[in-house]
Amino acid sequence: RLIHDQLQLPGWESPAVQFLYHLGMTIQRYRRVYHLTHRQEVDRQVYQYNGANATKECQYNGYPAAEEDDLEDFISDECLGMCGLSCHCWLFVCGDCCVHPGCLAHDKNCRGQYGMLSPNCLTGKGVLWD
Repeated sequence: RLIHDQLQLPGWESPAVQFLYHLGMTIQRYRRVYHLTHRQEVDRQVYQYNGANATKECQYNGYPAAEEDDLEDFISDECLGMCGLSCHCWLFVCGDCCVHPGCLAHDKNCRGQYGMLSPNCLTGKGVLWD
C-alpha cells in the first residue's frame, strides 16, 4: 500500500515496483498468519523455569524471566529474551527456558521497523556476533 497509495507509483508500470509490492504483501500476510497461529501458544517448559512455582533452575548465564505477577506480562511480550522463537523454548540451543543476554539482544534486534527482516536479526546479532 505504501508503494501504490502514498508514493503514487503504479506497479504495472515498473517491474521493480511490482516486485517490491508483491514482496511487501507477502511479508504482511506472513506476519498476520504467524501472529494468529503463535500468539496463544506457550511451551509448557516455560513455566518450569519461570514464575512463582518454578521447578527448575536457570543455567549457562540465564536468569528467570519473571516472578509471580510478571509471568503473564513476559508471555504477552512473546517471551522476550528467552532462547527460542516467541514462547517456544529451544532447550537444544541454550539448555534451559530462561532469559539469556545474547537472546535478549537478538530479540530486540528482531523488533522495530523491519522486524525479522532487519539485517541484524537475519545475521543473528546478539547471539552469533556483537
